[in-house]
Amino acid sequence: MDGRFAKWYANSRDMRQDSINLPDSYGALLRDLKERIQNAQLKAAVAVNRELILLYWDLGARIIARQNEEGWGTKVIDRLAGDLPVKKMVGRGGGDRKQQLKEFQGLTRNAEEH
Repeated sequence: MDGRFAKWYANSRDMRQDSINLPDSYGALLRDLKERIQNAQLKAAVAVNRELILLYWDLGARIIARQNEEGWGTKVIDRLAGDLPVKKMVGRGGGDRKQQLKEFQGLTRNAEEH
């Protein structure tokens, strides 16, 4: 019974859509709405990427500062990588947290040099 209803509903829906007389401006409105959605999605992605870059730079800067102030070595980075609650930090191809923390430090050092 359910399969027959679903088929009937799909067919009647298709017939209803085909039988609607759309105004001439419908196509332009549809294109405009799609473009606005795509633009908003792009802006959101750019904003997220910006925030992630700022976060990565800040993480690197904090680690470098502690290393300079307290003489931390690589073992502390190993420990941080294991203790961070983040399951997977976003980055190029994933990678392990230890490597990502080192990349964050490199990002910070590189930014400070320029």
